[in-house]
Formats: sequence, C-alpha cells, structure tokens
Amino acid sequence: MYKLTCVAALVAAVTSASVFASTSLSVDAQNVVSPTGAILAESLNNKDQQYTEAVYEVLPGVWSVTGLGMDNINVIEGETGLIVIDGGISRAYAQKAMSMLPEKVSSKPVKGFIYTHWHYIFGAGEWNVSDDTVVVAHENHQSELTTSTDASSPTAPARVLRTQIQLGTFLPKEGQDSPSVTGLVNVDMSDISGYMAPTKLVGDDETEFEIDGVKFVTHAGHSDTLDGLSIYMPDQKVSIDNTYWAHGLFNFSTLRGDRWREVELMTQATQWLLDQDVEHSLKVHGKPVSGEIFKEQLTAQMKSIELLVSETEKAIGKGMSPDEIQYNVTFPEELANSPHLEQNYGEWSFHTRRYYNQAMHWFGNDSVDLHPLERNDEARRMVKAMGGVDQVISQAKEAHQEGEYQWSAQLATYAIRAGSDEAKQVKADALRSKAQYATASNTRNWYLTHALVLEGKLELPIVLTGEY
Repeated sequence: MYKLTCVAALVAAVTSASVFASTSLSVDAQNVVSPTGAILAESLNNKDQQYTEAVYEVLPGVWSVTGLGMDNINVIEGETGLIVIDGGISRAYAQKAMSMLPEKVSSKPVKGFIYTHWHYIFGAGEWNVSDDTVVVAHENHQSELTTSTDASSPTAPARVLRTQIQLGTFLPKEGQDSPSVTGLVNVDMSDISGYMAPTKLVGDDETEFEIDGVKFVTHAGHSDTLDGLSIYMPDQKVSIDNTYWAHGLFNFSTLRGDRWREVELMTQATQWLLDQDVEHSLKVHGKPVSGEIFKEQLTAQMKSIELLVSETEKAIGKGMSPDEIQYNVTFPEELANSPHLEQNYGEWSFHTRRYYNQAMHWFGNDSVDLHPLERNDEARRMVKAMGGVDQVISQAKEAHQEGEYQWSAQLATYAIRAGSDEAKQVKADALRSKAQYATASNTRNWYLTHALVLEGKLELPIVLTGEY
C-alpha cells in the first residue's frame, strides 16, 4: 500500500518586463504566439501539448485517444469486442476517435461502456453498439446528469453562458484572441444525441466485475462531479481516472459557477488510486503515463489539497478576509516547483477565496462591505473625486503603458460605469494585455471574451453586457 506521510512549433516569442505589476497573480514572465496566432503565456502553450491529437497503445489492446477537445477516449480490447471508457463528448468526437484507431480495432462491437462521470458520454451511441451493450455508471449518475443539464432551472441561462465563456467558446478560431487548447470544447449541441443510459450501477465502495473477459475494479472518484468513478484493471495494472488532470492544479472552484469540489472526496479518490498497483495510467484529461510518474502526480495533488486547506484555515484564523487571503495565501513554493501542479486551468487564488466562502460565508471583516454603494453610484462618485472622466481615462491609459494592467482596467471600469463609451476600448486593451500573460486558460478566456464584448465584436446578454 502506497500512502502519502506530434508537438507544434512556436511561431514567435513576445516578452515584456512590465507584466510583473504588483497586482499580478498567476502570470508568466513571457508569452508566445501559437500556430493559430494566439498570444498566450508560455506555460499555457506548453501545457496545450497534452491535448494534441494522438493514439497511444499503452499495452497490447489498451488504447488512449487524445486531442479530442479536452477529453480523451480510452478503449480496451476484450475477448470479442471493445470496452470504451466514456465514449466522447459528442458523436463527432466519437467518430474522430474511431477514425484515429486502427480499423481492425474500431470496427469491433462495443461490449460495454464505463462512465468515469457524466461530462464526456454523449457520443457513446455512435460506436458499434447493440441492445446487449453493458453501460456501467455510478449510482449518482442520473441525479447528477439531470440536475446539471436542467434547462428549466432559473439559473440555467447564466450558467450556460458562463460555461461557454470559461471554455473559450466565443473566441475566434484564429488570431491573437484565439483560444488555447486547454479548456477548449467546441461542441455542436445538436450533436450530443448519442447518450446511452446505464444498465449497471455501482456505488462508492470497491466493486469488481467483468466485461468481455476483462476484469475491472471501480471505486468512488468524485472530483468535479458526484458520479465519479475511478477504474482499475488488476490483470493489466492499468488505471483510468478523472482525479488527476494533466493540465496541472485541480480546479476546486470554477469561474462558471459550479459547486465547490469537496477536498475530502478528492482526498479519498486520490488515496484509493495510490493504493493500487498501477503501472500505466490512462487519463480523462491528458496523455497517459507509465511508471512512477503517476504516483508523483497523485502525491503532488495530495500535497496541494493539504496545503490549500491548512494555509487558508491559518489565514482565516489570523482574521484575514477573502481579499487579503488572495494576496497572502500565495501558491507555496514546493507546489510551484512541481511539474504536475501548474496553474494552467484555474488558479490557486480562486480556490483559497472559495474555501473561505465554504468556511466563513461571504463576509470578510470590514463593516463597509455590509452595505456597499451600488457599483454605478460608486463609479460616478469616484470619477468625480478623481477630476472627471477625461482625467480617469488618461490615468487608465498611463497605467496601461506602465504595465499596470489591472489598475488600468479598474480605472476604465469606473469611467464606463459613469457613462463613458471611450473607456470601453481602454478596458478592453487592459484585459487583453492581462490575458496574454495569464497562465490559466479559464482566466484568459474570460478576459478575452470580456474584451471582445467591450469592443462590440460580441453580444452576450445577461452575463457580459458591455455596461462595465
């Protein structure tokens, strides 16, 4: 038992010393230009190589198809057919995976599916299935799927838009604002009709079963959903999981507004995988790995969970507010130096602030926050105090020139809320500059989408209206 005690060349490089403004958090010292023309942080571009199109035969009959958006499709050959993990987020992705596999493999009948969680299963029916195809899922599957895809929910319009913004759905396919691969999911919603309902439900505890002569063991793997399953194949010493994500630091909280991912459940899922005799790890996100690397990945993740909780709780005990925690509970050096914990999807500061909310609710310590001024009213007062709109815009432009992108954006926001249209481009410029050095794809996508709305190139009602 182990306890815890195919790459595209870069087109050009663009560097700037000014990005190290005092308000910068997760940023790179330099950015690069991707093959699509996207200007993005070097580490984010490097991490995107986890999602290049490729087919890996990890062992004879054990396949991992990568580069299908963010998710992989993993395929195991049984005695007479295939066992497919998840099946793909859409029919098009399922077709793509089948075209990438050798024809002698993809033409076989699918004897079973095992769902790691509900996110990437809507292409399952595109495979060579029959009425006898077994579909294994966690017992929470239906409730999770129903709740998460309920279009009748009052919050659905905002949640859908926020998800699309987070994933870069509205960004152009080419040019400086095009998305990074990490976080990119371009799916035609009419193409997700391949869902297959489970025929066999399993619980949190270890469950052993066999499909087409292949032995499987499943266990709760609740990470970003509560219907998560980790899978182990004891004869092959192969694991398949959605617990460790190859783009680095796990996303405990999301910008789109999903539930907090419980650290206790993540710890349990991670420890169970550490306890298995794994020689080859197949991922839902990222390239497969072999040897000791998987244990190194999991151990790093366990450490990040431990420090996220302990350091944030220490800060809470010292009386820090969420805003103070953002700048004082910084990403620990021992984690920052790990190749397995880059902040290329979400950011540490997002998670520490969200943990505060879990533990202490929204209020910090400053009584003025109990009944703050309405944002537009505050903006008008601030603009007046600073000498008028022209003066504020001038200061915002000056801040941008000095590399103080956050301050530039904040000043421009005051002017916009006070009624200035001119300030919209100033803020858009500041957000774009911040995006070009942001290490996290979620952050970059949000900045750029907001910039495009301010420039009038996108119309996104409800969430980003261009009024701030």
